[in-house]
Amino acid sequence: IFFKDRTRALKGPFTERQIQEWYRKGWIENSFPFYFVDHNLSLSDEQSSGITLDSLRTLNGFGCPFFKIDEEEEREFEKKRRERKKKLESIEKEIAELHLQFDAILCLKKTI
Repeated sequence: IFFKDRTRALKGPFTERQIQEWYRKGWIENSFPFYFVDHNLSLSDEQSSGITLDSLRTLNGFGCPFFKIDEEEEREFEKKRRERKKKLESIEKEIAELHLQFDAILCLKKTI
């Protein structure tokens, strides 16, 4: 990842992890244009205006705008989310049943 700073100087290359850490610390400004390019870098103002931080947030989420999740990773993430939700619902049901059993035990204890 490359970006242009306040002086419009091109900075980089940096890893997604480096840029994400700077973003987390608040060092990344909305005005910085970002460039995701391969090793054959050839950038000028005429060639590209880059992508804004707001656009990256829209594409990849507010929390991790510099980490792009591909479709396969997104499907796997969604599959795991559904599995965890199903497991959580099962645990919640078990807890509710245990509460009923506990209440029944308390009632029996009072009658003894």
